[in-house]
Amino acid sequence: MEKYVYFRTVSDVADDDDQTSSCLFPLSSFMGGYTVGATSIVLNFKCMHEYKTTASTARDNVFITTSSGLSGSVFNSIMEEFSTGENYFIEIADDVSGKYVTPGISGIISITVLNDDT
Repeated sequence: MEKYVYFRTVSDVADDDDQTSSCLFPLSSFMGGYTVGATSIVLNFKCMHEYKTTASTARDNVFITTSSGLSGSVFNSIMEEFSTGENYFIEIADDVSGKYVTPGISGIISITVLNDDT
């Protein structure tokens, strides 16, 4: 059974109205990630939309902010949840509810979903 990964970057549900506010990716589309300094993580996913001009390199991404110095441990916790977690709906970060998959996540910086006209 497929697992799904969820992110929401807005703090008010009334503002949750487009693909930069919240997004659900199938875990099978995960392409990798990395830390950016002591306070940020980037997770990359295969493009949801057909992206004709750069299909081989195009990817959607989510930037997550962490407490200072915790980006590495938060990244490791997310990877552990991806590989061994039992949940089929993995809520990485929801800034409306304040629910995060692991302590140390402060919120979502941005969600980028490319369109074929981007």
